Amino acid sequence: MLATFTVYYLARQGVQALPVPESAIDPRSSADSCDNLNQCRTTWNIIWSCVATIFACTWVSLHLNIPAPDEKWSTIALRKMRVMVLALIAPELVVVLAMRQWLVARRIAKGALRFLL
Repeated sequence: MLATFTVYYLARQGVQALPVPESAIDPRSSADSCDNLNQCRTTWNIIWSCVATIFACTWVSLHLNIPAPDEKWSTIALRKMRVMVLALIAPELVVVLAMRQWLVARRIAKGALRFLL
């Protein structure tokens, strides 16, 4: 547990938020008070970071079935990409797919248990 907190603390040290524009503090100042683009986030930067985060989280969270040994990497990547797009559009369908796989695995496990006994 201590190691987890240590890693968290060390990882946090390099992260700093961008400065808050003066218009957020003082509403009387102009909305475009950011003169230096190196210290301000543009709309494109905000959209890009959101899309990249959603893409990374969805890609990592998918745990598809183990592919066949003779499947090409491109086929595997396309299947994962298709499910990822489905997860972005309708996440509840991915939950339904996972539940269906769980039910089938449970039925197979019960059948294997009867076979062993």
